[in-house]
Parts: sequence; structure tokens; C-alpha cells
Amino acid sequence: MKKLGGLLIIIISLIVSVLLVKSFEDRKKSFTGEKLLFFPSGKFIQGVACGYNNFLADLLWIRGGVYYGGQKSKHGSLEYLNHIFNVITDLDPKFINAYTTGGMFLFDDLHSLEMSMKLLDKGIYNNPTNWYVPFMKGFILYLAEKYDLAYRWFMVASLYETGKGLAFKFANWCLQKKMGPEMTLKFWANIYNTTENRWMREKAVKGISRVILYAAVKYKRENGEWPENIVVLVKSGYLPYVPSLGGKYFLFKEGEVLW
Repeated sequence: MKKLGGLLIIIISLIVSVLLVKSFEDRKKSFTGEKLLFFPSGKFIQGVACGYNNFLADLLWIRGGVYYGGQKSKHGSLEYLNHIFNVITDLDPKFINAYTTGGMFLFDDLHSLEMSMKLLDKGIYNNPTNWYVPFMKGFILYLAEKYDLAYRWFMVASLYETGKGLAFKFANWCLQKKMGPEMTLKFWANIYNTTENRWMREKAVKGISRVILYAAVKYKRENGEWPENIVVLVKSGYLPYVPSLGGKYFLFKEGEVLW
């Protein structure tokens, strides 16, 4: 029986490997017409995984990255993202990064708060003592301007967080909406500094750039001209400080945010 199980996983691995190779060969083709057979349901895969669920979840995580990167570079559809993240988390319910990264991608790329919340709720159900999943849920709700709900989920996260007390700080900031820009800048800086995921780091840069641009647009609307630089925004009270990531400071020039 063990030999049969080992043989099955080898066969599955070979099939997945072939599909991964094919995905690279087909980079110039549109993903739009791909069939979801490429990503069957999590329950189906569990039935043939022979206990190697985590191994297959890791492979599908890589495949999902290829899909996401390929579509982003072509400005293509990301319609399968929700299915992909749900299959991965069906296989490995403890895959925290799949819930948090998936929740952000579904909200930011698919513009679906509903899908994002469902995936994060699934993560909270499967990992009831993990602090980061409810923390991410709180932040996405904050971005959606649902401040009361965001505050509640930051407080839930604070019950399980050990160490820095970041979730409790964000809960307090959330109660004071005027401190929104500072909260958002600190969150994206935290994301950038604690993840190795290239796409999440790019989103952190994009997120901070949005905060700066929003402040600059507000400054122009109220003063009739673009600010000369970010320091002007700080001195005028439109930003709490000059943001930086990885030791590099953001710049603002002629209506454009640079990093």
C-alpha cells in the first residue's frame, strides 16, 4: 500500500511538473482561455494526494505565482485567483501566507471585498489562535473605509499577538480616523519589512505611493499648485513624516511619486 501511495505521488508530481513547464512555455499565450481543470477542486486533489497535501499545496502556490505574474505583466484577467487560493488552503488549512496574500490580492486586484473576507474568514476558522489573519482582515476593512469593523478585527488580532502589540496600536489608530495616513504608511512599511514575497513588496510600494499622491492631490486642491516635494507635505500637515522603505525615501516631483 505504501509503495502504491509513493507511486501515485510520483505520478502526480510528474504531471504537475509537466504543467508547470508548459506554463512557462506558454507565457506568450493568454491565460484567459485556460480551463479550471488545471486547478481542480481541493477536495478532488485531497482524494489522490495520499497524504502529501502540503507538498501539493506548495506546488500549487508556485503555479499560482506563475499565473499571477504572467497575468499582471500582460494586464490580463485574474478571474481564477479566488479558486486558486481556495484550492491551496483546502490542501493545507495552515498555510497562513495563502490566506493573507490571497485576501489582499482579491481585494486589491479583483476589487472584491466579499471574496477577500470569505478567504480570510476561512483562515481564521482553520487557525483560530493565529493573530496575523484577523490583523490582515482588519486592515483590508480599513482600506474599504469600514472603520468600526476594522477596529473589531484589530482587537481580535491583539488577543493572540505576542511581542510588539502592533494589532492593539492599529486598533487605537483606527478609532481616530484623522490618523489614517500614518496608520496606512506604518502598515505598508511593516508588510515590506516582514515579507520576502516580491508581489506583496510591490503592493507595499504601491500602497505608500497612493497615500503620498492622495496627500499631494489634496494639497493642490487646497493651495492651487503641486507641492514642491514631500517635505512640504509634512510641514503642511498633509503627511506625518517622509516615508521610506528599505532605506530608500519616496520622492514627489511634478505630480508623480518616485521611489
